[in-house]
Amino acid sequence: MTTTIKAINARVQAIYRLRIAHVEECEPCKLDKPCADGTELLRRWREGVRESRAERERLR
Repeated sequence: MTTTIKAINARVQAIYRLRIAHVEECEPCKLDKPCADGTELLRRWREGVRESRAERERLR
């Protein structure tokens, strides 16, 4: 893996950990009805996953 992919994956993992911590504390998110913060964290995580996949494809 290149440094770029490792950096992207580290950022994605950090966002995922933030989201998990948020869900544990937020009642609406626990009930699978994400609040604005939960929705934003989920959006950022998905965006990072797409970026990581795109970078891996680009390097092939």
